[in-house]
Amino acid sequence: MLQENPCQHPVIIFRNVKFEDLAALVDFMYQGEVNVVQDQLASFLTTAELLAVQGLSDGNGKDQEADQPKEVCKILPK
Repeated sequence: MLQENPCQHPVIIFRNVKFEDLAALVDFMYQGEVNVVQDQLASFLTTAELLAVQGLSDGNGKDQEADQPKEVCKILPK
């Protein structure tokens, strides 16, 4: 899709994805851990599932295997 677009700087729009969730996911992907306020955890994990982010989601809605290492996702109180 992006290769067929003649624009050098295409814009990608994600429906129902908050900027805070996307920014936290990028931090997680680069740093291997992220701090998320507890109130934002559900939308953060939903976005991770939508984008199939490894370490937070396995892409099919099931929990990771027990023998796979898990990444760090800290939950902060309000």
